[in-house]
Amino acid sequence: MSTTTDAEWYCLWTLVETAQADGVVSPLEVMFINNVMKNLHVDPEERARVKRMLRGEESLPELSTLKRVADYDTRLGIFTDAVELACADGEFNDLERTHIRKLVQRLELHPGDMQRAWDRAIRRL
Repeated sequence: MSTTTDAEWYCLWTLVETAQADGVVSPLEVMFINNVMKNLHVDPEERARVKRMLRGEESLPELSTLKRVADYDTRLGIFTDAVELACADGEFNDLERTHIRKLVQRLELHPGDMQRAWDRAIRRL
Protein backbone atom coordinates (compact mmCIF):
# COMPACT_ATOMS: atom_id res chain seq x y z
CA MET A 1 0.00 0.00 0.00
CA SER A 2 1.24 3.48 -0.86
CA THR A 3 2.49 5.64 1.98
CA THR A 4 2.80 8.67 -0.28
CA THR A 5 0.05 11.19 0.46
CA ASP A 6 -2.14 12.80 -2.18
CA ALA A 7 -0.33 16.12 -1.68
CA GLU A 8 3.05 14.42 -2.11
CA TRP A 9 1.88 12.71 -5.31
CA TYR A 10 0.60 16.02 -6.58
CA CYS A 11 3.99 17.55 -5.86
CA LEU A 12 5.80 14.76 -7.73
CA TRP A 13 3.42 14.92 -10.69
CA THR A 14 3.81 18.69 -10.83
CA LEU A 15 7.59 18.34 -10.81
CA VAL A 16 7.49 15.76 -13.62
CA GLU A 17 5.22 18.06 -15.62
CA THR A 18 7.61 20.96 -14.97
CA ALA A 19 10.66 18.94 -16.01
CA GLN A 20 8.91 18.01 -19.27
CA ALA A 21 7.64 21.54 -19.99
CA ASP A 22 10.48 22.46 -22.36
CA GLY A 23 10.52 19.07 -24.06
CA VAL A 24 13.86 18.02 -22.54
CA VAL A 25 14.31 16.43 -19.12
CA SER A 26 17.87 17.26 -18.08
CA PRO A 27 19.99 15.12 -15.74
CA LEU A 28 19.87 17.96 -13.19
CA GLU A 29 16.07 17.89 -13.27
CA VAL A 30 16.09 14.11 -12.74
CA MET A 31 18.49 14.55 -9.82
CA PHE A 32 16.24 17.26 -8.32
CA ILE A 33 13.18 14.98 -8.49
CA ASN A 34 15.19 12.05 -7.09
CA ASN A 35 16.16 14.21 -4.12
CA VAL A 36 12.53 15.19 -3.52
CA MET A 37 11.51 11.52 -3.65
CA LYS A 38 14.27 10.66 -1.19
CA ASN A 39 13.13 13.42 1.19
CA LEU A 40 9.53 12.18 0.94
CA HIS A 41 10.64 8.58 1.56
CA VAL A 42 8.93 7.39 -1.62
CA ASP A 43 9.13 3.61 -1.83
CA PRO A 44 11.03 1.89 -4.69
CA GLU A 45 7.90 0.89 -6.63
CA GLU A 46 6.54 4.45 -6.56
CA ARG A 47 10.00 5.84 -7.47
CA ALA A 48 10.00 3.57 -10.52
CA ARG A 49 6.57 4.90 -11.50
CA VAL A 50 7.80 8.52 -11.32
CA LYS A 51 10.85 7.60 -13.41
CA ARG A 52 8.59 6.01 -16.05
CA MET A 53 6.61 9.26 -16.12
CA LEU A 54 9.82 11.27 -16.56
CA ARG A 55 10.77 9.08 -19.54
CA GLY A 56 7.28 9.46 -21.01
CA GLU A 57 6.55 5.75 -20.58
CA GLU A 58 3.60 6.40 -18.27
CA SER A 59 1.10 9.23 -18.51
CA LEU A 60 0.69 11.85 -15.85
CA PRO A 61 -2.77 12.09 -14.33
CA GLU A 62 -4.84 15.16 -15.10
CA LEU A 63 -3.70 17.84 -12.69
CA SER A 64 -6.43 20.12 -11.41
CA THR A 65 -6.59 22.45 -8.45
CA LEU A 66 -5.03 21.17 -5.27
CA LYS A 67 -7.21 23.04 -2.79
CA ARG A 68 -8.99 19.87 -1.76
CA VAL A 69 -5.68 18.01 -1.26
CA ALA A 70 -3.34 20.50 0.38
CA ASP A 71 -3.33 23.68 2.41
CA TYR A 72 -1.96 26.97 1.10
CA ASP A 73 1.56 26.54 2.51
CA THR A 74 1.88 23.11 0.90
CA ARG A 75 0.74 24.51 -2.46
CA LEU A 76 3.26 27.35 -2.13
CA GLY A 77 5.98 24.80 -1.37
CA ILE A 78 5.05 22.82 -4.48
CA PHE A 79 5.26 26.01 -6.53
CA THR A 80 8.67 26.88 -5.04
CA ASP A 81 9.98 23.40 -5.87
CA ALA A 82 8.62 23.69 -9.42
CA VAL A 83 10.32 27.06 -10.01
CA GLU A 84 13.61 25.78 -8.61
CA LEU A 85 13.32 22.70 -10.83
CA ALA A 86 12.57 24.80 -13.92
CA CYS A 87 15.76 26.78 -13.21
CA ALA A 88 17.87 23.74 -12.24
CA ASP A 89 19.53 23.40 -15.63
CA GLY A 90 20.55 27.07 -15.66
CA GLU A 91 18.01 28.03 -18.32
CA PHE A 92 14.49 29.33 -18.08
CA ASN A 93 12.86 29.45 -21.49
CA ASP A 94 9.44 30.59 -22.73
CA LEU A 95 7.89 27.11 -22.47
CA GLU A 96 8.93 26.83 -18.84
CA ARG A 97 7.77 30.39 -18.14
CA THR A 98 4.34 29.61 -19.62
CA HIS A 99 4.10 26.42 -17.58
CA ILE A 100 4.98 28.25 -14.34
CA ARG A 101 2.36 30.94 -15.03
CA LYS A 102 -0.31 28.27 -15.48
CA LEU A 103 0.87 26.58 -12.30
CA VAL A 104 0.35 29.80 -10.32
CA GLN A 105 -3.28 29.86 -11.46
CA ARG A 106 -3.82 26.16 -10.83
CA LEU A 107 -2.42 26.42 -7.30
CA GLU A 108 -4.36 29.65 -6.62
CA LEU A 109 -1.39 31.47 -5.10
CA HIS A 110 -1.27 35.07 -3.91
CA PRO A 111 0.83 37.22 -6.28
CA GLY A 112 3.16 38.46 -3.50
CA ASP A 113 3.95 34.94 -2.30
CA MET A 114 4.46 33.75 -5.84
CA GLN A 115 6.80 36.63 -6.59
CA ARG A 116 9.00 35.93 -3.54
CA ALA A 117 9.39 32.26 -4.51
CA TRP A 118 10.07 33.27 -8.11
CA ASP A 119 12.71 35.85 -7.10
CA ARG A 120 14.56 33.35 -4.87
CA ALA A 121 14.76 30.77 -7.66
CA ILE A 122 15.79 33.25 -10.35
CA ARG A 123 18.63 34.57 -8.15
CA ARG A 124 20.10 31.07 -8.18
CA LEU A 125 20.44 31.07 -11.98
